[in-house]
Formats: sequence, structure tokens, C-alpha cells
Amino acid sequence: MDEKINKCRQCGVVLVKDVNWFKSFVDKKHGRYYLCKQCAIESSRKWRLENPERVNFLQSRNHHKKIQKYRKLILDLLGNKCNNPTCPISPEKLDKRALHIDHVNGGAYQKGRRINSGRYPQYLKKVYNELKNGSKDYQLLCAYCNWMKRFKNNELPTPRCKKGG
Repeated sequence: MDEKINKCRQCGVVLVKDVNWFKSFVDKKHGRYYLCKQCAIESSRKWRLENPERVNFLQSRNHHKKIQKYRKLILDLLGNKCNNPTCPISPEKLDKRALHIDHVNGGAYQKGRRINSGRYPQYLKKVYNELKNGSKDYQLLCAYCNWMKRFKNNELPTPRCKKGG
């Protein structure tokens, strides 16, 4: 067999034709980038240190894309309309951006769950998977109905007190 021997472009080590030794790189025709795993990690780390603004931008963009993706999937599963039969806002006039994903029996605050904004995409993914598996724990409410429900059922969070002062 006359196979081409590939070497890491940075350290020169011979690369074994194993997926674990090639960093995946979509732009290349063959889909592989000729760096050993250690050099690829080091190169990536160096780039992230040299370009913190770009890294923050890319992370933020990906964060918002995930939120939009899971929010759209959840809204589709729950019917894209307010679940309150006495909602004063007609479904034709209701903007999807004003729909809230609400816990039917109380909320995350009663269970002591607070969602860190950095973990919100994972939380939405969890909610989506629960809904896909047939859960009835969530509903869609417009902003008006959601706030009215929160006041009526005393679902408001308790204020946090600063310790020691």
C-alpha cells in the first residue's frame, strides 16, 4: 500500500490515521487538519488568549442561537398561543416574543431552583426534552396572564437579603 504519511505541521510527529489524532476541520476537502491533538489544543488556547473579544463575541452568539433554537421548538410543542382561556389579548394580536414558558403548578422559585443565565440554554433543552417525552408541567402564557397568575398564586420570588448588613 502506498499511503501518504502525514506529519503534524507544528511539531513534526508522524500522525497515525486515526480520528483521535486529527483535529476535525470542516473547510478542508478531506475534513481533517494535520495537527496532532496536543498541538491543536495549544494552538486553540493561544488563539483564545490573543483574541478575547472575538471569543466573547462567538460564545455570546452561540449562546443566543441555542436559546432561540430551543425556545422556538418549545413554542411549537406548546401551540404558539396563550394557554389561558380568558386571555384578554386575541391570538391574532399576540406577539410570540411576549409568550412565557410557565410552570403549571408553581414554579422554579417554589422548588428553590434559580436559573443562572449562563445555563439557560441547557435549561431550555431540559424543558424541551421533558415536553417531548409527554410532560404536562409547562404551559405558554402571554406576559399579562403570566404576571396575573404570579400575583394571584403568590409565585413571586422572595427578595434576597444581603448577609451581614
